[in-house]
Amino acid sequence: MTQKEQSYERKYVTFEILSPLYMGGATQVAPEIRAPSIKGLMRYWYRAIDSHFKNWEAKLFGDAGERGISPFLLRAYGGAFGGEQERLQCCYLLQPPEKKGDLSSCEEFPQECVPATAGLRYLVFPFGMKGGKRAAFRPGQKMTVEIVFRPQKGQEMEKLKRAIAGSLWMISNIGGMGARCRRGLGSVRVAETDIDWPETEGLPLVMSTSDVDRWWEDFKTGIAKIREWFGTYSADYHATLKGAKALLVGDSNGTGFKSWNGALGAIGEEMKSFRAGRDHPFLYVIFGIPLVRSHASVVCKKREQGEERKYRRGASPLHFNVVKTDNGYYVLMFFTGAWPVPKDCTISHRVMRGRHRGYPRTRLDEFFEAVRSNTKFTVKQWGEGL
Repeated sequence: MTQKEQSYERKYVTFEILSPLYMGGATQVAPEIRAPSIKGLMRYWYRAIDSHFKNWEAKLFGDAGERGISPFLLRAYGGAFGGEQERLQCCYLLQPPEKKGDLSSCEEFPQECVPATAGLRYLVFPFGMKGGKRAAFRPGQKMTVEIVFRPQKGQEMEKLKRAIAGSLWMISNIGGMGARCRRGLGSVRVAETDIDWPETEGLPLVMSTSDVDRWWEDFKTGIAKIREWFGTYSADYHATLKGAKALLVGDSNGTGFKSWNGALGAIGEEMKSFRAGRDHPFLYVIFGIPLVRSHASVVCKKREQGEERKYRRGASPLHFNVVKTDNGYYVLMFFTGAWPVPKDCTISHRVMRGRHRGYPRTRLDEFFEAVRSNTKFTVKQWGEGL
């Protein structure tokens, strides 16, 4: 860092890792804390929360055009702020492979992260397809993100501060980090921060963990504050807060689960059971694609400007995130109000016959209801249609 950069305003956020974090570089074998990946997540969630992001995104996050560099820098490293930087311990969620890759970026932990249950294996199936050889950062450790600001003025600085605080709040309470974060891996929480700007007053970046009811109140307060700052809007093909809804799921005894893997495993088993039917796959596109049934993939097509376009991938709008309180571990189920692919696509499957124009959201609503009504869980609910 140059001498000039050292004079810039700096803030920090220390995260606690709550479930195995799969963040890495090109090799995809050893985990690595990557500031560009974190900044990309901040950009994604900023688009989700700000109805005017098209007017502001380049100014706040930079672009390859006239605006150029971003007005802030990120540094990310293992350990808490103010202490020595640490090489975080890594582990394997599934059975460690016989031949391991280069783990020079982390300290190997001699055991698996956890014996993976059937429900947890269902949520992390891509790692099983690769032989379980990919390592993750072990839960219970801390990592820090430092934010360094280049000088800004007036309204642009206020907007920047709220964009940073709001996107970090979404990452730590809804989105998580790294691979399979939509299914609960890479869940994090803000353990400590010195962000105390007047412009972001009222947003609980450090959520209460002493009691699940207090955490839930902080969650609703945070969503309301972000909506107050940025408004709400609908988009066909990107996450938004319009139409969003959430369930906070705990154990049947009225408290949380004993472990993060117990919480995710229970939700994974429920989701696996719900999607086990023989209905036409177009009903399940709302959960994201690719979607394979009977050894064939669903194909989504749409004519755009006279040409047919195929959509083979579409991110799930349903997020699972692990929540840790003194009452135990919970899973937040959050639907972002988005659609994986344009709603007017034509959906087909070469084995299960039939072509369908568009696809319904009913299966996702039914899944929420299945979880809410299941006596194995205790559930708190928020949002539209609940």
